[in-house]
Amino acid sequence: MRNCSGWVSAATLATAIAVASTATAAPRIYDMYLGGFWLGELQVQAEREGQRYRASATLGTRGVLALFYGFAMDAKAVGRVGRHTWRPKRFVAQTRDSRRAQALAMRFNGHRPVSVKATPPFKPKPWQVEPAEQRGATDPLSAFLAAAMTAPGTEPCGREADVFDGRRRHGVMLHAAEPEGTLRRCEALYRRVAGFKPKMMKKPDFPFTVWYAPRHGGGWAFLRAMGETPFGTAVLRRR
Repeated sequence: MRNCSGWVSAATLATAIAVASTATAAPRIYDMYLGGFWLGELQVQAEREGQRYRASATLGTRGVLALFYGFAMDAKAVGRVGRHTWRPKRFVAQTRDSRRAQALAMRFNGHRPVSVKATPPFKPKPWQVEPAEQRGATDPLSAFLAAAMTAPGTEPCGREADVFDGRRRHGVMLHAAEPEGTLRRCEALYRRVAGFKPKMMKKPDFPFTVWYAPRHGGGWAFLRAMGETPFGTAVLRRR
């Protein structure tokens, strides 16, 4: 995530991982709601040693809505972290729904993906994008880490990220922060950028709001996000 001058899709974003410089944090759990119903949970665990990080995440639908649409994802990312950026080297994910299972492996070099391998292979689409052309984009899990935790002395808002999930490019923009008691509130925007069906690009922008809470030791930790979707109000909240 970089300074300006990640509510993405369930398999993507997503976006309070309080990790010590050489320690493993306990998993953080985030509840997902859609239209007032509990949709499931996201668990994220990260380990950082110096400038290197590794992280894992599991996401799955639960409850009543899972009867209509079951979805699960397991993802891992490794890379290097700076003051404002989490730059991946590798990202792997396994996704499953009621129709199919998909494995994805991506490698990054510098600030761009250099290879994408999907099993089974992605079906070619007229609107698909080339991974090597997605310079400046990061993987979904690294983008969530960058959004979830800020360094001491920095504000959580006023940033943006480009996310590449192997097929599509997404943009997430967090506008200037507004104080709300002890919290910080960011008005934000999720944008479909490229790789989507043309009919999905007729409405590419979805505004949402993110709240951060002060983190022990300085900085800010992700607390919750909320926005409107075609299926109702979506909420991601730290448990």
